[in-house]
Amino acid sequence: MKSSYNNLLTITVLTTYITPSYSINCLQCSGWNGRGYAPRHDTINPCDNPNNACSTGQFCVKIIDPIFHGTGYKTYKSDCYASTTFSSTTNTSTIESGRCYNYTDGGNPPKTFYYCFCNNRDYCNSAPSLSIFVGFPLILSILSYLLAKKL
Repeated sequence: MKSSYNNLLTITVLTTYITPSYSINCLQCSGWNGRGYAPRHDTINPCDNPNNACSTGQFCVKIIDPIFHGTGYKTYKSDCYASTTFSSTTNTSTIESGRCYNYTDGGNPPKTFYYCFCNNRDYCNSAPSLSIFVGFPLILSILSYLLAKKL
């Protein structure tokens, strides 16, 4: 009886003081979104392959390089991010999932990159922003409905 009590006590102590750890899977690759990106040797975006992955206990990140205004594409790098803070040239911020942060390098002329973080699901750094694919058509649908209703 004493042995059973000690085992129960040990299990209770272990489950009370050991916090569960979790990790999420993130894409780990370089890719592109949009039209007009046609390198001779890359016909398939490496970020379309979920085997290009890493695991982290913090955040997935997608670093977007908008290239130049007027091009129809953006290149990006998807990776794991092991910190809870993001430092830019002007300040340090606590990272929030689902938020993007600007980072301007010290070049001449300076170049701005966008660091977008998430930790809500596996491979959350894989798809382009939902606002492009869902938000714009949704707004157009609502406007069409409102215009049709007035006519």
